[in-house]
Amino acid sequence: MHARHKHAKIENLHTVWRQQLSRKHCVIRIQAFFEYNKEQKKSYRIERADGKPFYITGLWDIWMDIDTNVLLPTCLMITMPPNRAMAEIHDRMPAILERGDVKTWLNGNLTGQQRTAY
Repeated sequence: MHARHKHAKIENLHTVWRQQLSRKHCVIRIQAFFEYNKEQKKSYRIERADGKPFYITGLWDIWMDIDTNVLLPTCLMITMPPNRAMAEIHDRMPAILERGDVKTWLNGNLTGQQRTAY
């Protein structure tokens, strides 16, 4: 993972991101996110109807900035093809977890294959 990466496609988790998926997985808790629709030239704020926070699957790593020799912790969100509602706005969406699935995603005893099987 490098700082230039902002997201990882769910389709590539078991190839490109397999090391992070097995050991460096995280959850990003958010209240809302924004998506830009190119055709409409408009940004949309996406949030739960009940106003509660929600959780996005993520991966983390630490890398060395070669210009400054500083270790930088980074994270990225996992994206997936959009559901019906998001398809009207954008061609991707964050991989969102229900609150009850957070413990499974964070379970360090699971392999990457087991983590994504649910």
